[in-house]
Amino acid sequence: MIQMGRPILYLREEEKRVDDKWVMERVQETIERLSDYLGSYIPKGQPSYTKTSIMGPIGKLLAVMLSGRLESKDALVGFVVNTHNLTSDRHASHEDIQNLEKAIDLMNELKRTLPSRRWVHVVREVDYGVYKQKMATIAQRAKEKKEGAISQS
Repeated sequence: MIQMGRPILYLREEEKRVDDKWVMERVQETIERLSDYLGSYIPKGQPSYTKTSIMGPIGKLLAVMLSGRLESKDALVGFVVNTHNLTSDRHASHEDIQNLEKAIDLMNELKRTLPSRRWVHVVREVDYGVYKQKMATIAQRAKEKKEGAISQS
């Protein structure tokens, strides 16, 4: 004899259809703006090449945005600038803060538009995109420094 149980119901978030090209354009612009922002970030003390050290306040920003601890643009900018000023040998400039504000605007737009699962993926894209850009900048500076040392000898 076959016994029938209650049917299992799955609740899932209604998928919003968002143009992938639109998303990737905003992700790329966010990566560029956050990378430009990090141009003035020089960690205090001994140089370290860990991801946490390289990403500085941007790593913290992405974690806070992902967790939802802070949501307003002003609070996010204040959090990042405070972290930057406490951990860097150089304070954030007006231009850096403008890049940061625009990047936060783009991220908030993506967060409002995307389903929560896709939002998590976008934050990871931004995280590793910024890291890759910053590492490329570090490698380029090291190459230039090495070539300058060789040409002087």
